[in-house]
Amino acid sequence: MQAHLKVAPQDLQDMAQSLFLRQAQHFKSEIKPPSVSDSLVDLMVELDNQFSARLRVVAAEKTGAGDGLLIIGDRDYQSRVIGKHHLLWQGGESLFDTGVGVLVVLDDRDVVLEEIERSYVDTRIVWLLGMLQVFNNKCYEDRFQEVQDYRRFQNAKPFKEPTKDWFGVEWRYHNLIVIQASTLQVVPRDA
Repeated sequence: MQAHLKVAPQDLQDMAQSLFLRQAQHFKSEIKPPSVSDSLVDLMVELDNQFSARLRVVAAEKTGAGDGLLIIGDRDYQSRVIGKHHLLWQGGESLFDTGVGVLVVLDDRDVVLEEIERSYVDTRIVWLLGMLQVFNNKCYEDRFQEVQDYRRFQNAKPFKEPTKDWFGVEWRYHNLIVIQASTLQVVPRDA
């Protein structure tokens, strides 16, 4: 990673570290002790806050060690961080009217982040299965008809925003589900 991007100047890394630590503190303050009455959505929010806090703590550690990378302007760095946890601080600093920032890439595994992420995915699977249960309990013929209607909707030109929830799941979560071809049941993609 560092072969492509230069190490950011330490003063920028210090500013990024300061922000990351403040953000981590904010996310930590949003975390509340688990309660029996918490819903799965509440649990996912808590896990998201834990993940956000931990990512910022690790990013602050890396900038403190001088491992932040310099980003100048709108330079595309996305292709360099695919599949890696990363955090970008856009400092508002200006170099000839071009913004500069600090990119922190977690090249090494962070066990805590991985555990939180796995817990989040597992919780999301259970949450989706609960929403999909009514649809999946329908007889095969009813599932077949709804799947056919859904596919016609998907293939319609021009695309229109849906006016109903398909399979009991809001449209914004449809990237998280998949239709099993053999049974026409809908299941979470990560399951």
